[in-house]
Amino acid sequence: MLNKIKFDIFPLVRYLVIFGVAAFVLTVFFSILSYGGYNFFGQFISELGIGKTALMFNLGLILSAILMLPLSILLWDKNSFLLKAASIVSFISFFALVGIGVFPMDQMPMHYYSAIIFFVLIATTIFCICVGDLLNKKTKYAFFGFVSFLAVVIFIVNNEFQYLQKIAVFFILLWVITRVFESKEK
Repeated sequence: MLNKIKFDIFPLVRYLVIFGVAAFVLTVFFSILSYGGYNFFGQFISELGIGKTALMFNLGLILSAILMLPLSILLWDKNSFLLKAASIVSFISFFALVGIGVFPMDQMPMHYYSAIIFFVLIATTIFCICVGDLLNKKTKYAFFGFVSFLAVVIFIVNNEFQYLQKIAVFFILLWVITRVFESKEK
């Protein structure tokens, strides 16, 4: 009887990932409002994880990372080495994102390592998907992936500029949403 029941997990996964992105955006938004004097262009997002907004921000970051973890399932393709690699690397990157929440900015060097690992692995994920898109002639996805990849790499190379972090995170979130909706076409 159970083997006759077919359950498509992909709609559930899509909703979880969308809720993860929404949780991150709302966490950052409400943390900025509660922080008092947060300088959007002069402070890192992680600075919301210390002080009076620490609990809200860090728990929200951990929750959103866990909710976005299933993106790895959407990326998996048994017929493509690049997509398998991207799926595995993205899975690990979301654990690094959890690490950013577990080790707030005042817990160096663990916070720094978690952040660098996250950004490097998510850039690697985006690059693998971008190459896969090019090979499959999905040029609009490849172009957007390449722009997102460049935004993250520019931040990694110049990580002392806080505003570059916001640009990189913006492109990461847009890329995640794009992949969720693109996966409907599979």
